[in-house]
Amino acid sequence: MTAHPLAPLLAPSSVAIFGASNDPTRISGRSLRYYREAGYKGGLYPINPTRDTVQGLTAYPDLASVPGAVDCAVIAVPANLAIEAMESCVTKGVKGVVMFTAGFAEIGPEGRAMQDRITEIATTSGIRLCGPNCLGLFNMRIGHTPTFSSFLEEGPTPAGPLGMVTQSGAFGTHLLALAVQELYDIGSPVEKALALNLMYDGRVSPEREKVFRDIVEPRLGAVPPSAPRDDTSFQGLPLE
Repeated sequence: MTAHPLAPLLAPSSVAIFGASNDPTRISGRSLRYYREAGYKGGLYPINPTRDTVQGLTAYPDLASVPGAVDCAVIAVPANLAIEAMESCVTKGVKGVVMFTAGFAEIGPEGRAMQDRITEIATTSGIRLCGPNCLGLFNMRIGHTPTFSSFLEEGPTPAGPLGMVTQSGAFGTHLLALAVQELYDIGSPVEKALALNLMYDGRVSPEREKVFRDIVEPRLGAVPPSAPRDDTSFQGLPLE
C-alpha cells in the first residue's frame, strides 16, 4: 500500500527538531518535551550545534549528521536560518515540515521574499509544509506533537474520536480547551488537532477531507464556521 503523501507530516516515523532547546519551557523546547511525555515511539533527533544532549537525548549539530532517514522536521530557529534549514531538509529527503519560525510576510517585503523562497523550496521538493509562523499540529494516536501550544502543558490528552482543523492556532487552542472540558464528561477526548497556517490556504475540500479519513482517522471532523472552504458538507459531520 502506498503511503499517503501527508503521512510524513501527520504520522511520521521519525522527527528532527531544529533549534531544540534544553529548556522544556521555551517555545523551542516544548515540542520535544511533549513528544517524550506523549510516548512517541519513532526516531527523535534534536538539532542543536551547541550541545551534546538536549533534554536527555543525543543532539546533532546539523540534519546531515542524523543517522538514517527523517520523515518530518520541526523548524524553530530564527528567520535568518529558516531557509538554510529548509534546504537541508531537501538534501536529507524530509517530506514534512512544521515551521514555528515567524518574521516573514507579516513584517514587510524582505520577509515576504524569504517566505516566498520557503514556499518555493517546499513546492519544488515535494515537502508538505505547515507554516511558517504557525502553532503546529498534533496527532495523539502516535504521540506526534510538533507544537508549542499551551494545550499540552498539563500533559498529553488521551486519544479519542474527534479531529479538528483551524486556520488560527490561538482559536484552535481555545476551541480544544472548550471541547476537552465538555467531552471529558462523556469520555470522548479530542484526539488530534491541526493548526494550519499556509497549508491549503485554510480551505477544506473533498480531497482534503480524505486526509482525515486516511491519516487522522477521527470519527468526527470539525472546521470553524469562519474558515474559507469549498465543501460545507465537511463541517461537523461524521466521517464514517
